[in-house]
Amino acid sequence: MGVQLKNLTEEELILQKALIMRGVKVDLHYNDGHKCVDLFLPEANIDIEVDGMYHLTKAKQILSDFKREYWSQKEGRHTLHILNIALEKNLDLIADAIKEVTCELKVLLKLEKLIKETIASPRKLQTKRSTPLSIDLYKKKGLIFDRKLNNQ
Repeated sequence: MGVQLKNLTEEELILQKALIMRGVKVDLHYNDGHKCVDLFLPEANIDIEVDGMYHLTKAKQILSDFKREYWSQKEGRHTLHILNIALEKNLDLIADAIKEVTCELKVLLKLEKLIKETIASPRKLQTKRSTPLSIDLYKKKGLIFDRKLNNQ
């Protein structure tokens, strides 16, 4: 299924630059085989759509966006819609928030991969040398439930 590439917008380029300056890996106009998303953050599985106001005011466009998001969700990606006007007024705040979310999701995706590897091949994982994960970090993030703490 061919997906037609569209022209880059000034807002897409500005957001891409702001994210790259914050160390976020960004692919412009990523083609997932079903559609072309404005920006894709591969380390966190995030599609970013930089939208005009018609994405909120035209029923046909809203329905089209729902259909497009279906494919992203099916492949485990999140979709973030950002209005052009929001970028014009709050670029730094938006880019900072996206950077923080990207860092959080990278940790979760690594943990999810580790769990899948453990389930698939527990012996292989035990013999594999890698940097140990910080249990304290995962406790702080609420990813590890400590029974001892709850019994007190």
